[in-house]
Amino acid sequence: MANTYWSTIASRRVSRRRALALTGSTALAAGLLAACGGDDDDGSSSGASKDASSLVTQPTDETKNLKRGGVLVNRTTSEPNTLEPHLFPGNFTSQDTYSGLWLIKDGHLSYTTGEIEGDVVESWELSPDKLTITAKINPNAHFAPVAPVNGRSVDAQDVVATFQRHKSVSNQRAEFANEINPNAPVVSVTATDARTVVIKLNEPNAAITALLARGTPGSMFVVPKEALDKNVLDLARTSAGSGPWYVTDYAQGIGYRYKPNPGYKQTKDAIPYIDEMNWPTVAEYASFLAQFRAGAIHLAAGIRAEDVLPTKRDLPQLELMPTYYSTRIQRPGFGAAPESPFRDERLRQAWMMTIDRDLYLETMFNLANYREAGLPVDVLWESGLQSDMYEGWVLDARDEKAFGPNAKYFKYNLDEAKKLVAAAGQSVPMEADLTLPARQSVRNVSYWDGLEALFGMTAESGVFKVNLRLLDNYDAEWVPRYHNQSTNQFSGVTISLSSLAQDPATYLHSYYNSKGALRQGTDSTLDDLTTKMVREFDTKKRMEIGFEIQRYEGQKMYFPRIGGATGFSLGWPAVRNRDVHRGGTMRRYTTLWLDQEKPPFKSA
Repeated sequence: MANTYWSTIASRRVSRRRALALTGSTALAAGLLAACGGDDDDGSSSGASKDASSLVTQPTDETKNLKRGGVLVNRTTSEPNTLEPHLFPGNFTSQDTYSGLWLIKDGHLSYTTGEIEGDVVESWELSPDKLTITAKINPNAHFAPVAPVNGRSVDAQDVVATFQRHKSVSNQRAEFANEINPNAPVVSVTATDARTVVIKLNEPNAAITALLARGTPGSMFVVPKEALDKNVLDLARTSAGSGPWYVTDYAQGIGYRYKPNPGYKQTKDAIPYIDEMNWPTVAEYASFLAQFRAGAIHLAAGIRAEDVLPTKRDLPQLELMPTYYSTRIQRPGFGAAPESPFRDERLRQAWMMTIDRDLYLETMFNLANYREAGLPVDVLWESGLQSDMYEGWVLDARDEKAFGPNAKYFKYNLDEAKKLVAAAGQSVPMEADLTLPARQSVRNVSYWDGLEALFGMTAESGVFKVNLRLLDNYDAEWVPRYHNQSTNQFSGVTISLSSLAQDPATYLHSYYNSKGALRQGTDSTLDDLTTKMVREFDTKKRMEIGFEIQRYEGQKMYFPRIGGATGFSLGWPAVRNRDVHRGGTMRRYTTLWLDQEKPPFKSA
C-alpha cells in the first residue's frame, strides 16, 4: 500500500462505507460492507445545502411546560446477561436502576465538569486527616417496590451490607476494597446509627466520592441488605435498587422495560417524568433505522453518522441537535507477557503510526458531510482519556504545543513506523498476531462497527503482517485474557473496547496503575503519577497531573485510544428536554418528558 493511499481517499471525501470498502480488500471488510448496504462515492447523498444552520435545534430546558406520563421507546444492543449490578460487563441497566452513595452531577445545557452531589448520601464530612468520611443517609431514598424490600427506606445497614457484598462478589472489587487490594482506598464501612455511615480510607483520596459515584457496571451500587442471602433476594434476577428506575420485565433477545421507582430520592419536582421506558433489543442496524424512521423508536441512539443528514432530509420534522464529543470505543492493547515483543515501546509506537487517525475519524463520524452542509464539527485525538470525559480535562494530541514532543507518535507515518520496527530488531514487515472476539460472540454490536477499517490500515501498511485470530467465546475466552491484563497476560495485539467515562483520576488509575482492574500495561512512572493524581485535592493540580499522564502515555502507548468528534443527534419532537442534561452519572432519562401532541404520536 502506497504511503498516499489513505490521504488519496480522504481527498476524495469518500463516505464511511466507501472508506470501509477500500480498507476491505480483505474478505472481512467486504463482509462488513455487505452488511452496511449501499455506497456513495462523494459523501453528497445528504442533499443538504451549504448553509444548514436552520436544520439545527438547540437543546432547551422545557421543564416548566412538562406533561407527565407516556412510554419512551429506545433500543438496546448491549443487553445484560444478568441483572446483577456488581458485575462488569454483564449488567448495562445498573446505572439507571441503582444509586451510588454520590452522583457525578450532569451538566445543565453544557457538559459535566465533574461536580459531586449526594445520591443515597444527603450530607457528609471529611475528617481533618482526610482518612474518614462521615455521611448521613437521605431519608427520602427508597428501594424499588419489589419483594422483599417493597419500597422501604435505605438505611445505613444497607450501605454496610453493600460493601460486604461488593468485596465478595464483584469483579471490580480490587478498585474499591483495601482488603482485596492493599492499594484500594476503602478500608471499612460501618454504621453508627440507622442514618450514619462511617467510611475509613487507607490514605487521603481526592477522588473517593467520584469513585463511589461511578455509574458503570460492577461499581459499588447500593443494594438492599437482604441481598446478602441469595435465597432471600437474588439480584441476578430481580432489579431492587434505589435508583430512579427499576426493571419490570426482561427477556434475553427481547429487551426490557423500566418503570419509575416511586420512592426514588424526591425533590419538590418528582422525577422521572415518564411512566415507562421500553428498550427492545434491536441488534440489526437496518431494522433499528427502519423502526426509528417509522416512529416506533423515539431516539436515534447509535445511528451511524452517515445516516444522520439523510434521515433528517427525509423526515424534516425530526430534531437535529449538536452533541458533545463522542468517542470510538475501540482501543488497541499490546501483549505484556514476558515473551511478547510488544513489551518494546517502539513496536507499540509503530503500530499506532500505521493508523491515519484523521481519515478514520473523518469517515467514522461523517465529518465531511457535516461540513459541506455548513454544520460545525470538531475532532480530538485521544491519549489516555476519552474525549467525553469531564470538560477541560482531555488533551488533544493534535495540539503539539500543549501535548509536547510525543505528539509525533500520533501521526500517520509509515516510513517512521518501519524505522521503529527495524530499530527494535524485527524484520519489516513484522508478523504479529491480532486476537479479537468473533463478531457473533460480542454483545456490544458497535464493537465491530468500523473495526476492520481500523486494523485494515495496519494490515495493509507494509509495516506489519497481521495474523488475525478470532475467538468464538467473548465471555469465557476473550474478556478474561484480552480485555485487560490485570490477572492474565498475552502476546501479540488485541483491540479492546472502552467507553465508560468517569472521573479522570479513577479512570486513569484503573487503566494505567499496576493495581488497576482494566489495565493493559503500565510502569513505575504511571504507578507514581496515577497514585499522585488520586491523592491531590487541588482540582487544578490534579488536572495538571492528568495532562502529564496523557503526554507520557503518548510515548508509551500501553493502551492508546483513537479519538472522538462532535456531531449531531436525532430524536422525534415528542421527546422534550433532550440533551439538556449531559455527562455525569448518566441520569439524563429522568428529566425527559413526552409531548403526546407532537410526532411521532401525532403528525406535525
